[in-house]
Parts: sequence; C-alpha cells; structure tokens
Amino acid sequence: MIKDFKALLTVFLIFLVFVVGAVAQSQEDTWLHAAVKPFVQVAGAVGYFINFQQHADAIRWTNPAPEQTDLRSSYSAAHDKAPILYLTTQDTTARLIDRTGQVLHTWPFQFDKAWSNQNHVLYPSDLPNEAFYLRDFHLDDNGDLTTLVSVAGVTPWGAGLVKMDKDANVIWTYTGHINNDFEQTANGTIYAVEHIIRSDAPGDYAMPYLPFLEDNISIINANDGSLEKRISLIDAILNSPYRDMLHQLQFSPDDDPTHSNSIEVIEKSHPDVWWLQKGMLLISVRDLNALVVLDPQTEQIVYAVSLPLRHQ
Repeated sequence: MIKDFKALLTVFLIFLVFVVGAVAQSQEDTWLHAAVKPFVQVAGAVGYFINFQQHADAIRWTNPAPEQTDLRSSYSAAHDKAPILYLTTQDTTARLIDRTGQVLHTWPFQFDKAWSNQNHVLYPSDLPNEAFYLRDFHLDDNGDLTTLVSVAGVTPWGAGLVKMDKDANVIWTYTGHINNDFEQTANGTIYAVEHIIRSDAPGDYAMPYLPFLEDNISIINANDGSLEKRISLIDAILNSPYRDMLHQLQFSPDDDPTHSNSIEVIEKSHPDVWWLQKGMLLISVRDLNALVVLDPQTEQIVYAVSLPLRHQ
C-alpha cells in the first residue's frame, strides 16, 4: 500500500513539475516564473527523496560480503605471491586478499564514526551508513590507507577523503565532494578531482544551467588532510590557448558539464614530448571528450587535445 502510494505520488510530482516547468519556461521574465520556481524546486526535492532508496538499491549490492571472495587472478611468476587490495560498492570495508581470494586483512569504515554530521551531504535527511561506499585508494607501506568516500544516489556524488591506520582508526578526514579519482605522490601530496557548486558562468560563455557542478583540482596534504590549494579546471582552460574547448559548455545537456573521470601525476619527464614533464597532471575530462595537462604550480593548462572518443 505504501509503495503504491509512493509510486502514485512520484508520478503526480513528475507530471506537476513537467506542466508547471513548461509554463514557467515560456514565461521566464514574468511574475509567473518567479512565483512557481520555488514550488518546482520543492516538488523535485520531494520526488528525489522518495526515489532515493530505490535508486541506491539499484546501484549497489545489499548482501553481506563473503569472507572467501572466490576471486582468482592470473599474473606473471613475479607477481604470484603479491596480495590484492580491493574495494566494492557492497559495503565500506577495504580488503586485502591473497591470490586465492582469501581475506588477509580488512579496513572497516563507518561514515558516522569519521564525520560527526552529514552537513556537507546534500540530502534532505541523514543517510544510513549503508548508503556510503569506498572507491579508489592509496596504501602506504606502514598500512595507512587513504580512500575516497562516495554516497549512492546523491549529487554531488563524493563525500570526502578519509585516512585510516592499519587498524582502521581514523587519522584524518577531508570534507569535500571528491569525485571519481585522486592521486597521492611519494612526497605526500594528494591531487584530487573535487566538485564545487558554482553560480557564475565562466567568461562570456552562456550556461544553460546555473548553478552547475565545477571540477576543481584540490591539492591536499597527505599527512594531515589539510587543503593547500584548489584550482578551477574550467578557469584554467579559460585562461589558456585551449579556451575554445569551453564553447561546448553552452550546449551541455545537464549541470555537470565537464565531469573529469581520472587524474594522473606524470612521474617522469619525457625528453621528446614537451608537455610530458614530471609533476604535471594528466586529466581526463569526460564531458569535453578531452585530455588536458595541468601544471599545478602555475595553475596553467600547458596542453589539451580533443579525443576521438565520447565520454571517456
């Protein structure tokens, strides 16, 4: 009965948003647009709230993770005995396994034990620990583990970074919408893709959605989790010879117009490729179908290229 009511209410809200939104869009500069906008936003938020659990269940497993993983791998003889560390959307535990899939060590994590509140998670109510999961990690030689915390079905997607010791005690947390990827260097610097909600359009480009999610490269101290610097990726492209790449922003179909999927630190300079220099950041910008190289010291894009791919 409750599920039927929720389904009917969701359909009604979608219909209401569609009708009222269409009217408001056609009367953008009138009192009608200003009057109905708050109601459209509230209706959308209520519908989103009702749909959350269904969406979260659809993108993650809910059964407990087994102690015997049944994972198998095939590597060269030199790697036959090397263990594997892996994460899963099934829960918030990082696992170290041997080559037969036997669990050797775990780093269990609970969001409410690392953060005292969920103020930075943009959702109408507090979420259970089961809504969070881990993705991407860096393991130190002493067993300290730094990992990215994500939350299912919420935008912005990322919930922060956490560093734990070998016994899963929290050393520090970084509160921010870290999205998709981060890299940690040998000297203890973390480069992370972080979503920031931005309200102004870059340069003279007309944006169909304001505010929007802006990719930033956050430079974080791996020892204490403090933010050292944050670089706007869009502004870096805007102030470079490759600014024409941003022309497609005005045709973006949603409010996440760049959505960088990965970041890599170039570890060694190439003698024949001037933009492949040690310390530069190689960033895959999904929604621009582009690869860009950022100098984190000067905050300049030193090279960029459109790829013959879509949403890499």
